[in-house]
Amino acid sequence: MDLRGYRWGRYRDRQMTFGITEYRHMFMRKNPRKDGEMMSRFGFVTWLATGSVANNFSTMKNWLPNGGVGIRYEVQKRMNARVDFGIGEDSKAFYISFNEAF
Repeated sequence: MDLRGYRWGRYRDRQMTFGITEYRHMFMRKNPRKDGEMMSRFGFVTWLATGSVANNFSTMKNWLPNGGVGIRYEVQKRMNARVDFGIGEDSKAFYISFNEAF
């Protein structure tokens, strides 16, 4: 479920581990708002990830690659409209959501 680009539930077993490195960037405004705010409501994200599932941790051998890009629009403080495109091994998917991960 956390590796965007793979269908949820496609890979299942007793144990799972994954790692994600993500870069997020919010654009700057050319002209500040009246309240002095310089940050735009638009941003983007890119990530690289890998994960594996197996019966136990010692038998994890098949690691799935994952990566993608996305755009963000800040609807209100701490709430983003998110559109992501994830690519996995022999699969890819779009994700649209209205939330904030952190």
